Amino acid sequence: MGSSRKKRKADSEENNISKAETPAPDHSSIEDEFGSTYEAVWADELIFQEKTKYQDLAVFRSNSYGVCLCLDGVIQSTEKDEHIYHERLVHVPLLLCPKPRRVVICGGGNGGAAREVLKHKSVKEVFLIEIDPAVRNAAKRFIQSQSAALSDSRVTTIFADACNFEKWPEGCFDVIIVDSTDMGTTAGRSDHLWSQAFFEGCLSRLQPSGQLSTQLGACVVGTRHIGFSQAASNGVSTLRAAGFGSVRPYVAEIESYGGFAIFCLAAKERTAKEKQICRGGGQVGMADSFTSPVPDLKEVDWKARASARGLPGSTKVSFEDITACFTLPAFMAHEFEEALSHASGSKREKQKTAIRRT
Repeated sequence: MGSSRKKRKADSEENNISKAETPAPDHSSIEDEFGSTYEAVWADELIFQEKTKYQDLAVFRSNSYGVCLCLDGVIQSTEKDEHIYHERLVHVPLLLCPKPRRVVICGGGNGGAAREVLKHKSVKEVFLIEIDPAVRNAAKRFIQSQSAALSDSRVTTIFADACNFEKWPEGCFDVIIVDSTDMGTTAGRSDHLWSQAFFEGCLSRLQPSGQLSTQLGACVVGTRHIGFSQAASNGVSTLRAAGFGSVRPYVAEIESYGGFAIFCLAAKERTAKEKQICRGGGQVGMADSFTSPVPDLKEVDWKARASARGLPGSTKVSFEDITACFTLPAFMAHEFEEALSHASGSKREKQKTAIRRT
């Protein structure tokens, strides 16, 4: 699968992108599987289309969003705002690692995530595990602004299912980036990359101080209601159930999402600040810490860290507002609170069962 996440569907007559289309206002809307309203991204010019072994792939041009990559009718990348997605997905975990050297990207066949990883000069090896060679091939032909990174000598592309850990390179990694398609999209072909077993495998391959980041779909803010991706709450609870001590969702506002893109940062252990809060009787990962980031994130000088690595000038993201992306709207924090409470409850029940059996 490519660098992919749940966004707006590519719209055309009967949602068939291969048909001739008449340009229409970008403010038309269609209904997605959540029942929420997505604004349509109109395909004004079809550039390329292929039915691969795994999915229907299309590259088209939108007058509003530039060149777009689409898999099974779901937009994966737009020329106009892909940088926001990739910069948020990549730089947050890498900046929290003192000196990241080895990075693995699950998915990301268009190269956007790899491009951002390579901006960190300490990185010596990047392994991109992509199931569909056609995604990389199409990106190299039509989306060079992202795919150029795949030709870098530090990047090794492995064509395999990222859930097959036997295909992974040996050893542990400083950062694992999960850039898969959304749960429930592309006929559910990547749903196993949202499973507890997959995240447990990722946890076992992280360095003790390593970080994992994953996209969690979208929160679409419409005029009538809010559509919340099922991948968001499911992903957060599954990461906690898999054994990650620190699980923190964060967001970025992206126009082609019709609202927020949702991400999650996960680490093996809680930080010293989180442990201090727990010792004081507080709960980390509940709604209060989502609407106001736990202290260690507030104390991170993101701008200084980025400057030390020479990132400003090579990115469009503002490193001063990274802390703010962990401050979630109250309704979103409530969703995550319920998800983590459920995961914590399930984990305690499993521990009780194990104790009874011994």
